[in-house]
Formats: sequence, structure tokens, C-alpha cells
Amino acid sequence: MVRRILAFLNAGLLALGPSGGLAQDWPSKPIRVVIPFAAGSVSEAIFRTISPGVESNLGQRFVVESKPGADGAIGTGEVVRAAPDGYTLLLGPTAVYAVTPHMFKNLGFDPLTALDPISLLADAPLLAVIGANVPAKSLKELADYVSAHPGKFNYGSPGSGSPAHLTGAAFSQQTGSSMVYVPYKGTPPMVQALLAGDIQVAFPTLTGIIGPVKAGKLRVLAVMARARMAELPDVPTTLEAGFPQLVGGNWWVLAAPRGTNSRIIERLAAESARYKSIVELGGIKPE
Repeated sequence: MVRRILAFLNAGLLALGPSGGLAQDWPSKPIRVVIPFAAGSVSEAIFRTISPGVESNLGQRFVVESKPGADGAIGTGEVVRAAPDGYTLLLGPTAVYAVTPHMFKNLGFDPLTALDPISLLADAPLLAVIGANVPAKSLKELADYVSAHPGKFNYGSPGSGSPAHLTGAAFSQQTGSSMVYVPYKGTPPMVQALLAGDIQVAFPTLTGIIGPVKAGKLRVLAVMARARMAELPDVPTTLEAGFPQLVGGNWWVLAAPRGTNSRIIERLAAESARYKSIVELGGIKPE
């Protein structure tokens, strides 16, 4: 499965669709970009950062539509079934391509074969985050608190099967399977639940929580990477915190329905590369 995902991502550097016509009149109308999670998601923030420059070069605007539901399967399926004419695209995170297909017996499509990848737009490490009222100053302290109070700590994620969910499940197992999982339809409602105290722990990327972190309303205990983040220089990595098995992140790929003209794929890939933003450290930073 890992090899298939790597092949899918690497294919974004190539023209995958049939050459067909020259597609010289593309784009002649706005381009729809489907994000399979709730409005205000990290995916949307990433795309809205790069879209102005790409729109200027293409001479057409993007229309972003959030299509949440079924852990990303509803929005993804809509793009899979769309005409491969370059006017419907998908921007989805890791789970859409690598996890969601394994969560449904009859999903009806495989995103790794039903979509043509265009570009890897962003990549970011996950963080161990707690509400300001949780009495833990380190990941080890949090693990001890969770173990000592089974069923009293809830952890959330922006969707079942997401890296944040799987990381939370792994952490819960390490603490005796003592945390209760609460799924949400995207990062914004998960963050609101964390701020309200409905959940106490989450494992998002920093882009979705940077505001509350700077305001002191949320605390980051560890960075799930092999090196510290420049914007969080005092926060240890999970390796430093004694949890070397908790290293991971989330990535976002722009894709089109399988069979989209190769020249359209190449044009979108080239324009995305000019403005591609990598979600690194605390925000979305242009290359």
C-alpha cells in the first residue's frame, strides 16, 4: 500500500491523462475545487493561499466547495464521477487517498486509480495538543494522567481514519486504551470542541490551531517529527519526549478525475509549483 501511495504521489510530476486535443481553450470558465471536509478546513486554508497567483496566470477563478461526509468519501466520490474536463478538482489530505478506501466495503472506487494526481501542495507534522486546563506539562505527564484516569480523557480528530485519529488511537493504546474517541467533520469543529473542553486532547497540524496556541488557549506538548519546529522552538519532538513511535504528519494532494487531458494536468502542476505552499512549522509558507 505504501508503494502504491508513493507511486501515486510521484505520478503527480508526470502527465497521466491521454493527450487528446491540445486543450488550448482551457480554462474558459471557473474551475471547481472540491474539499471533502467542512468549510474552514486546513485544506481550504492551504488552497486559498496559493489560488490567487494560479488564478491570475490561468485567467479564471477557482470556486471552492466543501463536501463533508463519510470521512471524505462523499466529496471524493463526486470528483471521481465528474467529467475529466479540467473543471472539477479535488484537494484532499492523506486519509482520502490512503485510509478512507479501507473503511468502506463498497466504496465504489479506489482514489489511487480513479484520480490523476496533479501536485503535492502541502506537508506538515502532527502535534500533541491539549486544552489549557489539562494539568500536563509534557507528553509523559499527559500519558500518566490519562492512564490514571481511564475514560476521563476524550480525544478528537477531523475525521475517522485521518492521521490525527490514528495517532490518537496509538497514543490511547499506549496508555491502556483509556481515552474516548470523538470524531468531527473537519478541523474547525474539532478545535472548537478542544477549546470548549468537550475533548481534552488532539493531534492536528499547527496551521489549524495556530491562533488558539498563540493566544494561550491551547498548548502543544510535542511535535511528531524528527526535528523541532522553528515556530515552536521550546516544544520537544516526540523522540525527545520518549515516544519515538509517534512520528507522523499529514499531506494534501490536488487531483483530477482519471482521464483528464495531460496538458491540463501539466499546466495545473506547473502553476501549482510556482505558488506551492508547504505547511511547515506554524503556518503556510510560500516556497
